[in-house]
Amino acid sequence: MRATVEKLSVLGAVLLGAVLSGCISFSGHFGTEIRVEHIPRIEEGVTTREEVMSWFGPPSAFFNPTFLDVILGEEDEMMDSEAGLLNDVFTYRYIENKTTLFFIPIFFGVFDTVAVSETLTIFFDENGRVRYHAYRRDVPRPRKDD
Repeated sequence: MRATVEKLSVLGAVLLGAVLSGCISFSGHFGTEIRVEHIPRIEEGVTTREEVMSWFGPPSAFFNPTFLDVILGEEDEMMDSEAGLLNDVFTYRYIENKTTLFFIPIFFGVFDTVAVSETLTIFFDENGRVRYHAYRRDVPRPRKDD
């Protein structure tokens, strides 16, 4: 009788674990997807800020060395500059992640996150034309056990 009660307890625990087990999956993103089909159209010394804005939209971030001079107190250099304020470097960034959580109470849980990141950085010269650009796409490496 005692063995039967123990077997029923174990079976009940396994069934309860199976009933309460589950999988949760969610995803999210930051930024606007980079329209990579336009990247080959960027020509150094030719492509303008306006063209970049029409192809990719507003940047995720921007940097202007002359603006930094204003912050640091070197306003004279900024006043003599022909560069537009806050328009010397555009950065476009898109990050997408997918997370999955599989769990069986008491026994174990598996948590997996996959993130993909894209960055496009464009430097402009004093005439508002592309001086240099770089694109990078980071994807997760396959795990050794895959």
